[in-house]
This record gives sequence, C-alpha cells and structure tokens, in this order.
Amino acid sequence: LSTGLCISIMFLSGLIVPLSTEHAAAYAGYYAIGGVWAMAFQMTLWRLRPYWGIFHEIASCFEACAGLVGTLDLQIAGADPAAVRRRMRRRHKTLREAVRAAETTLEGVRAGAGHVMPVLDRAQLWLAAASREAMAVVSLRATVWPAPGTPAARMWQEFLAAWYAALSSISEALKDRRAEVFVSQAHAAYDALEAQELVTPEMRAPLRLALQHLDAAAESVTQLSGLRFGWREDLPRLSASGLRGFGSTLRAQLNFRSITFRHALRVAVASGFGLWFIGTFSAGHRMWLPMTVILVLQPEFGATWKRLWERAGGTLVGVLIAGGLYFLVGGTAGEIVVIALFCFGMFFFERINYGLGVVMLTPVFLLLLKVLDPGVSLQLYGFRLLDTLGGGVLALAAAYLLWPLWQRGSFLPQCAAAVRAQRDYLADVFSLPGDGELSHPELMRLRHMAEREGDNVEASLRRMLAEPRRSRGDARDLFGFVAFLRRLADNALGFAVELAGSTLSPAERRQGDELLQGLGTIADVLDGKIGVVGLNAVQQPLVATGTLVGAPLGRWFERLGADTASLAASTRRVVALIEGSEVVKARQGLSG
Repeated sequence: LSTGLCISIMFLSGLIVPLSTEHAAAYAGYYAIGGVWAMAFQMTLWRLRPYWGIFHEIASCFEACAGLVGTLDLQIAGADPAAVRRRMRRRHKTLREAVRAAETTLEGVRAGAGHVMPVLDRAQLWLAAASREAMAVVSLRATVWPAPGTPAARMWQEFLAAWYAALSSISEALKDRRAEVFVSQAHAAYDALEAQELVTPEMRAPLRLALQHLDAAAESVTQLSGLRFGWREDLPRLSASGLRGFGSTLRAQLNFRSITFRHALRVAVASGFGLWFIGTFSAGHRMWLPMTVILVLQPEFGATWKRLWERAGGTLVGVLIAGGLYFLVGGTAGEIVVIALFCFGMFFFERINYGLGVVMLTPVFLLLLKVLDPGVSLQLYGFRLLDTLGGGVLALAAAYLLWPLWQRGSFLPQCAAAVRAQRDYLADVFSLPGDGELSHPELMRLRHMAEREGDNVEASLRRMLAEPRRSRGDARDLFGFVAFLRRLADNALGFAVELAGSTLSPAERRQGDELLQGLGTIADVLDGKIGVVGLNAVQQPLVATGTLVGAPLGRWFERLGADTASLAASTRRVVALIEGSEVVKARQGLSG
C-alpha cells in the first residue's frame, strides 16, 4: 500500500510540477537527498536502540495484561459486576489487538532480516508469555471471590497487586532495557494464599500457568541488558525467501472477485477523473484533488466515509490554524520552528487519530509553501480546503458507485470460519494427551486463530453497520450472533484451563464429540453446504449426563452446550437476514 501510494503521488508530481527536464532532475535529486538523510538518521537511532519499536509494542501487551489484572481487583473490591464485565471485555480486546500488532511487526522484521537472531526468538517468548498471562486472567473472571473487605479478600488483592507490579515491571524493563523485574512478590503472595487454603482447584491451574510464564518472561528480560546488538549481525537485510510466492499471489489477486483488484481499479478511475476535472479549470496545484481521492478512498465504504470526515474536518481546522499563523509568524526562522512543532504533532497523532494527524499536517504543508514562496497568497489556503472537500466527495461517490463489495456478501463465510476455528480449538483441547503440561504450542496456535477469526467477524459487523442501510439490511440480529460467539470462546478458554493438561474420560469424550458435531453443523449451514433445517438437532442444549453430573467438567460441558444451542438459534436468524426468506425456503426444500 505504501509503495503504491508513493508511486501515485510521485507520478502526479511528475505530471504537474516540473516544467522542464532540468526541473524534473532537480526534484528527483531533492527526493533522493531527503531519503538518504532519513535513512542515515534512522540508522543512527537503530545503532543506539536496536529493535526499540518491537520492544515497545511487546511492552504494551504486558501493560494491557496488567490492566486485565486491575479489573479483577475491582471485581474483588465489590464493583458493579456488569461494569466489570464490560471493562474486562474492552481490555481483553485491547490486549488482543496489541498482541496482533506486535506479532505483525515481529514477523515483518524477522522476514526482512533473513536469518536467525536470538533477540527475535526472545521476543516471540515474551509475546507467548503475555498471551498466556491473559488466558489465566480471563479464566478467573467467573470465580466466586470472598466478600469485599474480609481478610481473604484483602489477601487476594495483595496477590493481584503483586501480579500487576510484576507485569508492569516487565513492561518497563522492555522499554528501558533495565534489569529490575519484581516477580518474587507475586510468588510470595500466592504461597500465602495456598497456606490459607484460599486457592480452589479450579483457580490453581491458571495461576500456576501465569506464574510459570511470568518467571520465563522475567528471566529473559533481565538478561536483555547483557545482550550485544552487533551492527552487522543484527541489522535487518533483504531476504530472497520473502519473494517466494510473489507470482502466485499476483495471479490470485488479478481478477475482478478480489477486493484488492476492485479497490485499485476504483482508485485509478476516480483519481484519473479527478485529475481531468480539476484540469478543466486550469487551477493551480492540480494534484491536491486527485491526491485527496487516493488518500480518502478505502476498500470498504464505511472506512471511506470515516476517512472523509477525518480528512475534511482535519483540513478545515488545519487551514484555520495555518491562516492565523500566516499573519502571526514572521520570518523564515520562526516559520521553520512552527513547522517542526507541527511535524512532531503530525507523526505523534497519525497512528492515534488520523483526524488530528491531518490537523497537524495541513499547517506544515501550507507553511512550507510560504517558506518556499514568501509571496504566496492567503487565497491558496482556501483552494486547499476546496480541493480536499471535492476529492473527498469524489472518493465517496466512487466507493458507492464503482464496483462496491458490500460486507453483506462476505459476512456468512466469515462467521463460518470463526465457528470452524473455535471447533478446531475445542477439538484439540478434547484431544490433549494427558501429559500434565499446562500449554502446548499447537493449542496456543489454534486459540490465536480462533481469536483472530472472532475479531474478523466483529470487524466485519462494524463495517457493515457503517454501510448504507439498503446494502446491510436490519443488523439487530447480528449482534446476538457475535455475543454468543464471544461467550462460546470465553467458555472454551475456561474449559481448557480447567482441564489443565489432563485427558478426557470416555464419557466426557462422547460429550465432546457431540458438541463438536453441533459446531460443525452450524459452520456448514453458514457456508451454505446444508440447509437451515440441519440446525434443528443442535438447538437443544447439551446437558451433562451420567458421571458428568455435578463434576467440574460437567458444568463446563453444560455451558458449552448452551452456547452452541444459542449460536444455532442465532444462526437461523442471521441466515434469514443475510440471504432473505425466499432463499432460505429454497434451501430448506433442497435439504428435504
């Protein structure tokens, strides 16, 4: 995306700005000098703090874990249970997003390096530890805690405070490469709970898991200050393995069914039309309108609408600020200082809030024009605003009219993938070898995949809600499906922690097979492989029978069975909403 964006803007500059070959060579030279200067500056920072960005992203994962632990402390203190659940859900989502971002960054650096580096292996260990700490916290949220204010409750709060401090110290150590990590207090507080017999069997497994991975992360982080980051050894370099599959990827995407192909075609047509349209008026700075189209137009309609408001509103505020600075700031030195300040704000806010980033970007650009041409008219600032508004409207029209791909058409397959990923995770949990290990790499991979697919469903629903009502229909029933899917994922995680590496009995295995069969049926209905009548056998809650009644795993099977039945009932409504009642009737007839 960044490569295509740079090529597009450079091409517009080449079309519009240079007046001769001599000017074109000068502009190209300026771009090259600026690029070399940026590379030299970045290499200096890399030499001083290598992998600093990766460490900070992983540190944010431990900070999010600490936030989850703080939510448990509120629960023990007697806060409103509904508010605690909402806070837990938000912070768990924040943690998942932080882990995904760190994984993406880590894989990008690993692929660019092209060789094995011990520091990246340690980073993978820290990410796994943060994820497993979260798993332990989430599995404790359904625990019945002692009454607030009692000695038992205070002991639990002391343990959670020590746990919070340990996670925070690991985060700070990753940021500052220092050796102080406070883990012993958490162990001491846990031993005190064990001595008072306040740790129930269902709590013991997740807490032992948390302390085990806390020790592993702490030991690795404390050794970080002694690592030597060699310039030649650790500097990322290009790898031929990164080019594998490039041709097959292009062939797979070069067709009209691909959202990437449609988006590229929309951007090409809309920006080309914008360049022609603004050229008919012989306006100066003709690249502003088509450049706005390129920046605002997104693959999804909802994202384009959001980006339009951020770009237009940010430009309006930025033009007003630049207009005031036009009269207040005099002299080139003062203008350069102001430009530097706004540059800092632009890059600081760009990833936090795009609209604020645009507010900072607009004065930078307009004041640069004034520095380069002191005689520039204030009227040019108004043209900047008009071109931005025109480009935004053109981008919105292109998103709606030019080969749109509405989320309604891809929502059911995404839901099927999420249910099937959750089924695969549960199947692996049911097949644990009973070796007593609290975690397995393949199990963690399947859990991450199930979480990722669940996040995709929620993201797809948000995008659908941002689309025109005609394309998405009534989306009220979709919220129920997402809620039941999230509850199923939470109970599956709790079941895995409760199982604690042991194996299922034959009776429990039969219950598990019945549950997996029901989830498979739901996924097949969402994929359109069978009719919705197949859900009739799934909508009866699975009840623990025989030796499972009253057993610890029995109540977990009942929860999972109730979640599966609710998900089946919600699936019937979702399919009817997305596909329409006539399609559902036809599929029912074919199934019969």
